[in-house]
Amino acid sequence: MSVRARAVVPLVDTQPKGMAPFDCQTRGLVLADSLGQSLLGGQAPPTWNRVVVVVEGEPDFMSWAVNRDPDARAVPAVLGIVAGAWTAGIAARIPDLATVAVRTHAVAAGKRYASAIAASLTGRCTVRALVGCLS
Repeated sequence: MSVRARAVVPLVDTQPKGMAPFDCQTRGLVLADSLGQSLLGGQAPPTWNRVVVVVEGEPDFMSWAVNRDPDARAVPAVLGIVAGAWTAGIAARIPDLATVAVRTHAVAAGKRYASAIAASLTGRCTVRALVGCLS
């Protein structure tokens, strides 16, 4: 368990948006809601709607993970990625025939993440890359 600092005011381009605790880093961090944790652990619940939403960064992950309709019968699994997080191992844990909505930022890094995710799932899943949907 840890705490991560996040800027909530406008910054100069050279200032970091977030900071990890001293002597720690977030590179390679994968965030997962409870359904996402189940999928990554190889346990797809029978009520799962076969949709995975992959978002970029902690704020977008938190928005997707907590904004749920409590009456919904089927909700997507939500995964959040940061730099270096998406790997062939993570891709292999996404069940075949899933629909994966990739929602990354409209900057070079976000476009690279979306391309890497789509390429890793080609032939197994339907991928809908929605680059630039989020700020």
